Amino acid sequence: MPGFELSPTLDLDATLANLGPEVASIRSQAASGTAVVSICVGAFLVAEAGLLGGREATTSWLFADQFARRHADVRLRPESLVVTDRGVTTTAAFSAMYDFALQFIREHDGPRVARSTARIALVDDARSTQAPYVDTGLIPTVGREFSLSVKRWLDQNLGARYDLPTLAQEFHVSTRTLLRRFGDEAGETPLAYLQMVRVRRARHLLETTDRTVASIAADVGYRDPGAFSGIFARHTGKRPREYRAMFHRRRDHHGSTPRDVEDRAAGRDHTPPGRDDRRRVSRLDRPLRRGDVSCHRQEVGDSEHLRREAARVGQHTDSQRTHAAPPAPLNGWRDYRDTWRCRRFSGGWPLIMISVMTIMRGQSDPLDDFSRRVVNVDDVDKTVYVAGSGPAVILMPEMPGISPDVARFARWVRDAGFSVYLPSLFGVDGAYPLAEARESVVRRACVSAEFRAFAGGGTSPVVTWLRGLARLAHAERGGPGVGAVGLCFTGNFALTMALEPAVIAPVVNHPSLPLDDPGGLEISDEDAAAVAERVARDGLKVLAYRFDNDTWCTGQRFAAYRALLGDAFDGRVLEAETANTNPPPFFRDVVGCAHSVVTAHLVDQDGHPTVQARNEIIAFLAERLGTRPE
Repeated sequence: MPGFELSPTLDLDATLANLGPEVASIRSQAASGTAVVSICVGAFLVAEAGLLGGREATTSWLFADQFARRHADVRLRPESLVVTDRGVTTTAAFSAMYDFALQFIREHDGPRVARSTARIALVDDARSTQAPYVDTGLIPTVGREFSLSVKRWLDQNLGARYDLPTLAQEFHVSTRTLLRRFGDEAGETPLAYLQMVRVRRARHLLETTDRTVASIAADVGYRDPGAFSGIFARHTGKRPREYRAMFHRRRDHHGSTPRDVEDRAAGRDHTPPGRDDRRRVSRLDRPLRRGDVSCHRQEVGDSEHLRREAARVGQHTDSQRTHAAPPAPLNGWRDYRDTWRCRRFSGGWPLIMISVMTIMRGQSDPLDDFSRRVVNVDDVDKTVYVAGSGPAVILMPEMPGISPDVARFARWVRDAGFSVYLPSLFGVDGAYPLAEARESVVRRACVSAEFRAFAGGGTSPVVTWLRGLARLAHAERGGPGVGAVGLCFTGNFALTMALEPAVIAPVVNHPSLPLDDPGGLEISDEDAAAVAERVARDGLKVLAYRFDNDTWCTGQRFAAYRALLGDAFDGRVLEAETANTNPPPFFRDVVGCAHSVVTAHLVDQDGHPTVQARNEIIAFLAERLGTRPE
């Protein structure tokens, strides 16, 4: 079924009414067993014939919103080029007929014939998505004056930091009213629109200039090139470098692109060509200074690489443990920053101290009342301990891992009527490390690519995996949503997990990251803005706890949460004198202050403030998840 004449400004109802005979013919042919394939907006006709209800389908991205509004019963995949579901095939814009033809040949004659056909026909047989071609600026909007005004303001402030309260103040409305009115008219949030416009601008710069990805990221409002790259990939299906390789305009013999020539002719500033693929200078390639914590976030290779480099400069590293003298007990982030530093070898290559954990089980918990599962999210496997029934709660362990105290808290939550999902993220499950391995647990987590332990690192990548775990847990256990409880090193993860719609009960306990900024939050600017939007839109509440003298989680950090979340942040502070005075050695020697409200520093006595905090957390989860605590 080919497409038909249609534009975003035409009356779709009238156009389809004139195509009644064609719709009837499609319905009749399908009833007789004929396979149905639509090209571009031909999907509208197939849907009108009643063939797509409950099926997956695609159409041209230019008309995807119209299609979704008209046929809510169809599971639209607007990013796909070709979709086949139970004998009915739909494709994207008209050139996608070639993608369908190649798919048809591939299925019937094999990939070799399909590749040969693509070469003969000069067709790209590697296309898998229409996302790189989407330009929502080409979609007209009618009768949406408020959202258009907001969009114009965002367009004019493209590179500025996004702040929802400032935006609402600009239009003299509350944040909740702004989100409601903008969402009703535009069908998205202001932040989603801003991200789309920023990506569109970045696409243009990638196509027409040789500026570095980092430079383009900064130009469109992203201080973190990694965050920009992730957002760009979500919108286009390609990383910035991949997109540039696909669409970059070729240079003439003078080294100029067509846009360069236009710019010079018009007298516009021109950015000189640069080497976008220049070698990244690692933080390991420069001398280190005392207190220099940025070096700890280096992208270090494996230990074999380190041993090779050590051998190159005539030194030796023991793969089992460092030869450095054990550091003094740490007391808060400043001591940690100054104590844990990189060591330099004589050849000029700084080398992170390597220590393979020699953890012994002292105080231990077999965790045998939990079901041990290996959960795969986005092709990454992690061990998760699951117990209980009822709505799901993701409990993320504190440093140094799933200790007996963390397991005890998990059982309390389980016994209150919840299904607890306890992922293993670091350390040895069920045990505290003994003296020789205590600090190595922290160090290994800090240099791990999964965590952002220091200021400026943004949101820890492992949170993406945890959001996937929340989706899985919600699908398995049902209910209105999922709770997320973070502790210490993972404390803030509960907040950033709230970007997953299933998470509706975040509890932030004594969040300790970033380690080097007592007033900082372990979250990227983009994620912070998105969380603030969700809080305003959905009425999300965030519960948090700390001790008043905690040097890892200070009052400055709680103030930063309050500045971000406003009245939605319920931060509660306990007196340090109420903390358990005989915690496990890790907390006595490494943490060095009252810190873990509901685990290591909890005093298990009725009416004690720490027990009251535990009960308040369980009551909060029960209220948000719709259960009654036992």
